[in-house]
Amino acid sequence: APVAGKEFDLRLFVSFSIPPKDLKAMVEEAADAGATVVFRGPADGKDFSMARFAQKLKALGVTRAGALQMDPPSFTKFRIQRVPTYVLSERTESAKEVDGCAPPGSYAVIAGTMSPEYALNIFKTGSRKELAEAAERRLYALRDKRGQK
Repeated sequence: APVAGKEFDLRLFVSFSIPPKDLKAMVEEAADAGATVVFRGPADGKDFSMARFAQKLKALGVTRAGALQMDPPSFTKFRIQRVPTYVLSERTESAKEVDGCAPPGSYAVIAGTMSPEYALNIFKTGSRKELAEAAERRLYALRDKRGQK
């Protein structure tokens, strides 16, 4: 839902280097939270075909997945240094990127293994107002989906 007329995206940056059991759980939890899962590419870096990408995901045994992307430039855009990392960002086409990076203040980032709900709670308390409000709305929607208050 828009906050102050702006849309916000939740992304989870991952890699096939994450242990398969953990990666499967992350992909499925991200789907529940409406987050886009972003991969840099295949672990061996040899073949960026979508067929190979789909094959690697199928091998994980993922039973539910939301939006999935293979998007190396986004790792630069949000200065991703390690995975897994969550990013909550403004959805803007006109944001001025500097050296391929999103402008400071237009996103919040947290690295480490955690649930989307935990990441959103951190964004809710430690981000600028619009990002905090977007995190709070996503938390409400996630809890509503689960039947929680």
